Amino acid sequence: MTRKNWPLGAIVITVFVLGFLGIANGQNGKHENTMSLDELSRQVAQMSQDNEKRRVALGNLSLDVARLKERMTAIEERLQPAGKAVPASKTAWRQLKRGMTEQQVRAILGEPVSITGDAVGYNWWYSEEGQGGPRVRFDGSKDTVWYWEEP
Repeated sequence: MTRKNWPLGAIVITVFVLGFLGIANGQNGKHENTMSLDELSRQVAQMSQDNEKRRVALGNLSLDVARLKERMTAIEERLQPAGKAVPASKTAWRQLKRGMTEQQVRAILGEPVSITGDAVGYNWWYSEEGQGGPRVRFDGSKDTVWYWEEP
């Protein structure tokens, strides 16, 4: 039995066992089924069609999300001032992405000057000013970047 049609096999086996035990129609010891094999096959076919429709819809949604991401990237690029280079100090900061690990942030920005935290997360500060300067905020439950404030 393949992974795709395992529900059909499970249903057929269940109906067979329940029918054999006389539980399917509530009569102990009798081998009458309340649902015909044709009806069961029709229901399984309908479920398969429904699952295929859901699979196609999910695939379409995935394509839509990918297209939207591309559009957002293009819009964000257009919003950057034309001909104005990002200062060198901000170039590294512009490589940060939400969800990055501590190791990835260290590779881009280096070691923080100081670290502070609270019940929800913690901050890596990248200025002698400490709080109020540039920082990376980590989600304490995942130890990944939540947001950041550039210099």
